[in-house]
Amino acid sequence: MSALLIDEDTSQQFAVPEPACKIGSAPSNGVVLTGEGVSPVHVRIEKRGEDYFAALEPGGLATKKVMFFLDMPNCTLNRKPLEAKLTKLTNGDKLQIGSRLLRFHIT
Repeated sequence: MSALLIDEDTSQQFAVPEPACKIGSAPSNGVVLTGEGVSPVHVRIEKRGEDYFAALEPGGLATKKVMFFLDMPNCTLNRKPLEAKLTKLTNGDKLQIGSRLLRFHIT
């Protein structure tokens, strides 16, 4: 079992490396995204057993932005602010990272 992130606007697909993957605009991330509001290291996705989890990357710029813009966070999971604690992902979840809307898909 593996996972993909699919851009809702462009249908571009990003394979999620296992067992853990950082997502953001920095070239060293497992998934590199560009776009308004995407931090250099924004989110991480981890696979534990058969389940996937997402969290804001501790100490990353994304964590600070969410703290300052609570009414309009730049990272949401199914329209709720994503937190620094791991949150279980399910097939079809939508992850908003800055201006990018991605659908989580288990293959």
